[in-house]
Order: sequence, then structure tokens, then C-alpha cells
Amino acid sequence: MKIMQMEKANRKTMDGHNNNLRQMVSFAENVVDCRRHLQLLHLGENFDRNICIRNKGTTCDNCENINRYKEVDVTKEARELGTLVKDLSVRDVTMIQIADTYKGSKAKLIVDRRYDKHKFYGAGSSMDRTDIHRILKDLMIKNIFRDHLTYTGDFPVVYIKPGSKFDALFFPNFKLTLAVSKGRDHCANYKPSPADISYSELDGIEESLPAPLSLDSPGPSRAPVANVAKKGVATKYTKQQIEKLKVQCHEELLEECRRLALERNVTLSSIMNLSAIKTMSDVLPKTQQEMLKIQHVTAANYKKFGDFFLTITKKFRDQVDKLQEKQQSENLANTSLANDDDFWCSSQSSYGGGVKRKSTGCYKRGGKKFKGGGRKKWRTPKKKASPKSGKSKSTKKYSAPKQGGGGGSGLGLMPVLHIK
Repeated sequence: MKIMQMEKANRKTMDGHNNNLRQMVSFAENVVDCRRHLQLLHLGENFDRNICIRNKGTTCDNCENINRYKEVDVTKEARELGTLVKDLSVRDVTMIQIADTYKGSKAKLIVDRRYDKHKFYGAGSSMDRTDIHRILKDLMIKNIFRDHLTYTGDFPVVYIKPGSKFDALFFPNFKLTLAVSKGRDHCANYKPSPADISYSELDGIEESLPAPLSLDSPGPSRAPVANVAKKGVATKYTKQQIEKLKVQCHEELLEECRRLALERNVTLSSIMNLSAIKTMSDVLPKTQQEMLKIQHVTAANYKKFGDFFLTITKKFRDQVDKLQEKQQSENLANTSLANDDDFWCSSQSSYGGGVKRKSTGCYKRGGKKFKGGGRKKWRTPKKKASPKSGKSKSTKKYSAPKQGGGGGSGLGLMPVLHIK
């Protein structure tokens, strides 16, 4: 912009340069339309997008991600931002300050200028900051907003003001759409994965699984299935929570960097390298030594601003550590419970249901050897045989005949010698 302003050209030529610049920005910001289609359209040629999609080796990035984005109507948000720009541009205001106000930032400059009293302050708190900037840039390309460039020392500062077509923003037929990533809420056939289940829903998993069998029921138990499912879901849920914490940490670090930059009227990169801020949110350093190991973090800029960022990373590091400790303790508890269930299942499978097993003659603790080489099997005490029952359902056993003709199982009746 400064180079174009330095050129001694008439107003018509400058307008042409500005339009070309806006088209370049629009091309870079567009993540939906085919790149080849846009380029050839600029040259007056119509290009079929399907040709780009069919040639997998040379497909452009937008055609590769054709199913990842969806057009969303942001007309309401655009009009709210337009009202913000119109009201706050009474004094110089930047695009970052507009986005921070719409997002609901508590930065010192926002509060000092009483931007937090505006009716649309925090109206876009649920939106991603990047999408807010994209709306502002799109409106600037359409000449609804215009930028005003000034220099503070050697640093350029761009202020935003209503443009020549600002009134068109509030026309009934005006509509603005924005390409955003398809979330799960936009998918008609979305089915929640285990990672999307919260801890409050974990108890419902056990209810939907088969109930464990009792000691009196034949067949193996399925009790460990619920524990394994709950453990797997909880682990994925913990990883998801950690990733969310890192994203929140990155946003707070950027917010702090913006605050420091606004207070000193400098750019963000003058405070801290942006890639270093991203690394901070991933590593979450807790000490000065860990912070200085990050690339682009020098002793000089740490001395100036390091403590501001370290306070944020320590806070999120503590939260991540608590989540990991909780997950480890739950894993140990689930593992112990699963082992107990496995032992219980094997015991029931061997002895449950009154199933007899042929003795192999090997030694078994608790057995009693009888004449003839037979051995009594050990079994779990279940139910005592009824006095009326004349048969034993468990083991082979020698027994004397009862008075009255009762019989026993096993080798049969033994003769009894009566001496008179």
C-alpha cells in the first residue's frame, strides 16, 4: 500500500491498483472455489471444476477439501460488525480492536475506551476469532469498509472505517456467506464416537451391555466388557480434553500478546514470535528453563515479556497434569477390576452349572483319595442336597444304604453283613 501511495499516479490508476490488490486478497482468502476456475475466470475463460477434481495428481487444495467446508450465512454477524465499525470509528480503531470488542475481550484498551459498553460487545463470543477477521476482510474487499493507513514511527497502523458501499450492508437483499469447516453439528448423518461421550454418559454404557451372570447361572460372564469400554472411552475423552486445554491456552497467549502490543502500540511479532506462542501452548512450560528451550524465545524477550506468558502456560500445565493423574488412577482401578472379573469368569466356567468333569488322576489340592484310585473333586459350595433326594449331583461317592430302600449314585449299593 505504501509503495502504491508513493507512486505519482492519478486517482483512476490508484483505484485500479486497489481493486487488483483486493482481488488478490480475495483469491488468497477463498477456500471454497476451484483455484484454476478463479485464475481462468480472471482471464475471461470458463473452466469446469470437475476436470480439476478428476486429475488427482494435480488437484488444487480447494478441490481436495471440497467436502470439508460448508457455506454459512453470516449476514447478521456482518451487520453487527458494521454497526460496531460505524460507532467506534469516531476515533481511530483497528480491525483487531473491532474483533476483540465483538469477541468480548477484557483488554485494557477495550475497557479504557469503554468499548465494553457497546450493545454488540461480546456478541460474537461463540465465534472463532479467525472467522471474525475473515468477515471483516470480506466486507473490506466489497468496499463496505475501507482501511486508512498511518505510520507510528516506523510501524504501519491500519485503521478501519465505513466504506463507499457501507449502506448496502443494511439493504434487505444483502446476504453474506462464509465458508467454514464442517463441524459435527452440520453433518446430517453424524453419529457420536466414543471420544464425544462425556463422563456423565459413561454410566449409560454399562446399562446397555449384557448384565454379568450370577454364580448359579451356567456359561461365562461378560462383566469385563463394560470395564474395558468405559476405560477406552474415558482415555479418549481425556485426550480430547487435553487438546481443548491446549487450544484455550493458545488463545489466551495470543490474547495476552495482543494486550501487550496494544499497550505499546507495536505489532504482535514485536512482542513474541507467533510460532513460539504456538509451541508454548503445545509444550506448556512451567519454568524459565523450559521456556528458554523453545525456539525464538531468547533471554532478552523473556526478560521483557516472559513472565506474562509463563503464568498462562503454568496454569494450563497444572490442569493437564491433574487430568493425566486422574486418568492413570482410573486405568489402574479398571485394570485391577478387569483382572478380578477374569478370575471370577474362569472359576465359574470351570465349576459353575453343575457340570461334571472326568478326573484325569492328577493331583488336585483339596481332593481325597479313595480306594480304587478315585479322587473326589473339590467344588464350590452351592446348594445343599435336599434330604428327599436319593441321588448326588456332584461327585462319585460310596454310601451305605438307608433304612427304607434309599439308593445312591456312584458305584452302587454295597452289601452289608448282618450278624445275628
